[in-house]
Amino acid sequence: MSIKKNKFRKASDAVKKTPVKQATNAQLERLFKVIHIKYVRSLEDQLVEDKAHLYCKESTISTLQREIQYFRNKMRKIEVFEDKRARLLADNETAWGHKLKEYIDANKDLAEQNKKLAADHIEITRAYNSLHNFGIIAKEQGIDIGKHRAKLPENNKWDFKPTQLILESGKVIDRISRTKRKKK
Repeated sequence: MSIKKNKFRKASDAVKKTPVKQATNAQLERLFKVIHIKYVRSLEDQLVEDKAHLYCKESTISTLQREIQYFRNKMRKIEVFEDKRARLLADNETAWGHKLKEYIDANKDLAEQNKKLAADHIEITRAYNSLHNFGIIAKEQGIDIGKHRAKLPENNKWDFKPTQLILESGKVIDRISRTKRKKK
Protein backbone atom coordinates (compact mmCIF):
# COMPACT_ATOMS: atom_id res chain seq x y z
CA MET A 1 0.00 0.00 0.00
CA SER A 2 1.52 3.29 -1.07
CA ILE A 3 1.38 6.25 1.25
CA LYS A 4 0.00 9.40 -0.36
CA LYS A 5 2.55 12.18 -0.09
CA ASN A 6 1.30 15.71 0.44
CA LYS A 7 2.77 18.68 -1.44
CA PHE A 8 5.11 19.64 1.37
CA ARG A 9 6.68 16.20 1.43
CA LYS A 10 7.22 16.31 -2.34
CA ALA A 11 9.01 19.63 -1.99
CA SER A 12 11.22 18.43 0.84
CA ASP A 13 12.10 15.32 -1.20
CA ALA A 14 13.11 17.61 -4.12
CA VAL A 15 15.39 19.57 -1.77
CA LYS A 16 17.09 16.36 -0.71
CA LYS A 17 17.81 15.49 -4.36
CA THR A 18 19.24 18.93 -5.19
CA PRO A 19 22.70 19.56 -3.78
CA VAL A 20 22.22 22.50 -1.43
CA LYS A 21 25.95 23.40 -1.30
CA GLN A 22 25.93 24.40 -4.96
CA ALA A 23 22.78 26.59 -4.74
CA THR A 24 22.96 30.37 -4.54
CA ASN A 25 21.28 32.41 -1.81
CA ALA A 26 18.55 33.53 -4.20
CA GLN A 27 17.87 29.92 -5.19
CA LEU A 28 17.81 28.85 -1.56
CA GLU A 29 15.53 31.73 -0.69
CA ARG A 30 13.21 30.90 -3.57
CA LEU A 31 13.31 27.23 -2.58
CA PHE A 32 12.53 28.16 1.01
CA LYS A 33 9.54 30.31 -0.11
CA VAL A 34 8.22 27.51 -2.34
CA ILE A 35 8.61 24.98 0.46
CA HIS A 36 7.01 27.38 2.90
CA ILE A 37 4.08 28.07 0.54
CA LYS A 38 3.59 24.38 -0.16
CA TYR A 39 3.81 23.68 3.56
CA VAL A 40 1.16 26.32 4.31
CA ARG A 41 -1.04 24.95 1.51
CA SER A 42 -0.66 21.43 2.83
CA LEU A 43 -1.62 22.71 6.29
CA GLU A 44 -4.63 24.47 4.78
CA ASP A 45 -5.63 21.30 2.93
CA GLN A 46 -5.19 19.28 6.11
CA LEU A 47 -7.25 21.89 7.96
CA VAL A 48 -10.06 21.61 5.38
CA GLU A 49 -9.97 17.81 5.67
CA ASP A 50 -9.96 18.03 9.46
CA LYS A 51 -12.79 20.53 9.35
CA ALA A 52 -14.87 18.16 7.15
CA HIS A 53 -14.01 15.26 9.44
CA LEU A 54 -14.92 17.35 12.50
CA TYR A 55 -18.23 18.35 10.88
CA CYS A 56 -18.97 14.68 10.20
CA LYS A 57 -18.18 13.79 13.83
CA GLU A 58 -20.29 16.69 15.14
CA SER A 59 -23.16 15.50 12.96
CA THR A 60 -22.77 11.96 14.31
CA ILE A 61 -22.59 13.26 17.89
CA SER A 62 -25.73 15.38 17.49
CA THR A 63 -27.55 12.42 15.90
CA LEU A 64 -26.50 10.18 18.78
CA GLN A 65 -27.54 12.83 21.33
CA ARG A 66 -31.00 13.04 19.72
CA GLU A 67 -31.28 9.26 19.78
CA ILE A 68 -30.21 9.15 23.44
CA GLN A 69 -32.82 11.79 24.31
CA TYR A 70 -35.47 9.86 22.37
CA PHE A 71 -34.63 6.62 24.20
CA ARG A 72 -34.57 8.40 27.59
CA ASN A 73 -38.04 9.79 26.91
CA LYS A 74 -39.22 6.35 25.81
CA MET A 75 -37.76 4.80 28.98
CA ARG A 76 -39.54 7.40 31.13
CA LYS A 77 -42.83 6.62 29.39
CA ILE A 78 -42.25 2.89 29.92
CA GLU A 79 -41.43 3.48 33.60
CA VAL A 80 -44.61 5.52 34.07
CA PHE A 81 -46.62 2.83 32.27
CA GLU A 82 -45.04 0.08 34.40
CA ASP A 83 -45.79 2.04 37.60
CA LYS A 84 -49.43 2.46 36.58
CA ARG A 85 -49.65 -1.20 35.60
CA ALA A 86 -48.10 -2.30 38.90
CA ARG A 87 -50.58 -0.18 40.89
CA LEU A 88 -53.48 -1.52 38.82
CA LEU A 89 -52.32 -5.11 39.32
CA ALA A 90 -51.96 -4.54 43.07
CA ASP A 91 -55.49 -3.09 43.24
CA ASN A 92 -56.87 -5.95 41.13
CA GLU A 93 -55.01 -8.52 43.21
CA THR A 94 -56.65 -7.17 46.36
CA ALA A 95 -60.09 -7.17 44.74
CA TRP A 96 -59.54 -10.64 43.29
CA GLY A 97 -58.39 -11.88 46.71
CA HIS A 98 -61.62 -10.66 48.30
CA LYS A 99 -63.72 -12.17 45.50
CA LEU A 100 -61.85 -15.46 45.77
CA LYS A 101 -62.46 -15.58 49.55
CA GLU A 102 -66.13 -14.81 48.95
CA TYR A 103 -66.39 -17.61 46.36
CA ILE A 104 -64.59 -20.09 48.61
CA ASP A 105 -66.97 -19.32 51.50
CA ALA A 106 -70.00 -19.61 49.21
CA ASN A 107 -68.64 -22.89 47.84
CA LYS A 108 -68.25 -24.30 51.37
CA ASP A 109 -71.82 -23.29 52.26
CA LEU A 110 -73.19 -24.80 49.06
CA ALA A 111 -71.19 -28.00 49.62
CA GLU A 112 -72.75 -28.38 53.09
CA GLN A 113 -76.23 -27.76 51.65
CA ASN A 114 -75.52 -30.28 48.92
CA LYS A 115 -74.50 -32.91 51.50
CA LYS A 116 -77.72 -32.30 53.46
CA LEU A 117 -79.82 -32.52 50.29
CA ALA A 118 -78.06 -35.72 49.25
CA ALA A 119 -78.71 -37.25 52.70
CA ASP A 120 -82.39 -36.17 52.53
CA HIS A 121 -82.69 -37.66 49.04
CA ILE A 122 -81.22 -40.96 50.22
CA GLU A 123 -83.61 -41.00 53.19
CA ILE A 124 -86.62 -40.28 50.96
CA THR A 125 -85.56 -42.96 48.49
CA ARG A 126 -85.24 -45.51 51.31
CA ALA A 127 -88.67 -44.55 52.67
CA TYR A 128 -90.19 -44.98 49.20
CA ASN A 129 -88.43 -48.34 48.80
CA SER A 130 -89.78 -49.50 52.15
CA LEU A 131 -93.32 -48.48 51.19
CA HIS A 132 -92.94 -50.20 47.86
CA ASN A 133 -91.65 -53.36 49.57
CA PHE A 134 -94.61 -53.30 52.00
CA GLY A 135 -96.97 -52.99 49.00
CA ILE A 136 -95.35 -56.04 47.33
CA ILE A 137 -95.55 -58.03 50.56
CA ALA A 138 -99.22 -57.05 50.94
CA LYS A 139 -100.01 -58.25 47.40
CA GLU A 140 -98.17 -61.51 48.02
CA GLN A 141 -100.30 -62.06 51.12
CA GLY A 142 -103.42 -61.47 49.07
CA ILE A 143 -104.36 -58.10 50.55
CA ASP A 144 -106.23 -55.89 48.10
CA ILE A 145 -104.85 -52.41 48.61
CA GLY A 146 -107.56 -50.77 46.52
CA LYS A 147 -110.15 -51.95 49.01
CA HIS A 148 -108.35 -50.35 51.87
CA ARG A 149 -107.79 -46.92 50.37
CA ALA A 150 -110.47 -45.44 52.53
CA LYS A 151 -108.42 -46.60 55.47
CA LEU A 152 -105.32 -44.70 54.46
CA PRO A 153 -103.39 -42.95 57.24
CA GLU A 154 -104.53 -39.49 56.17
CA ASN A 155 -108.11 -40.67 56.66
CA ASN A 156 -107.37 -42.29 60.00
CA LYS A 157 -106.68 -41.07 63.46
CA TRP A 158 -103.12 -42.29 63.22
CA ASP A 159 -99.85 -40.80 62.01
CA PHE A 160 -97.41 -43.26 60.53
CA LYS A 161 -93.69 -42.62 60.54
CA PRO A 162 -91.50 -44.86 58.41
CA THR A 163 -87.87 -45.29 59.54
CA GLN A 164 -84.95 -47.19 58.15
CA LEU A 165 -82.09 -48.72 60.07
CA ILE A 166 -78.90 -49.59 58.20
CA LEU A 167 -77.00 -52.50 59.73
CA GLU A 168 -73.23 -52.91 59.56
CA SER A 169 -73.71 -55.68 57.04
CA GLY A 170 -75.41 -53.21 54.70
CA LYS A 171 -78.95 -54.57 55.18
CA VAL A 172 -81.75 -52.06 55.68
CA ILE A 173 -84.48 -52.74 58.25
CA ASP A 174 -87.73 -50.91 57.51
CA ARG A 175 -90.01 -49.97 60.40
CA ILE A 176 -93.24 -48.06 60.53
CA SER A 177 -94.41 -46.62 63.81
CA ARG A 178 -97.82 -45.13 64.44
CA THR A 179 -98.96 -42.45 66.80
CA LYS A 180 -102.41 -41.01 67.45
CA ARG A 181 -103.11 -37.80 65.66
CA LYS A 182 -103.58 -34.72 67.70
CA LYS A 183 -106.78 -32.90 67.06
CA LYS A 184 -106.38 -29.46 65.58
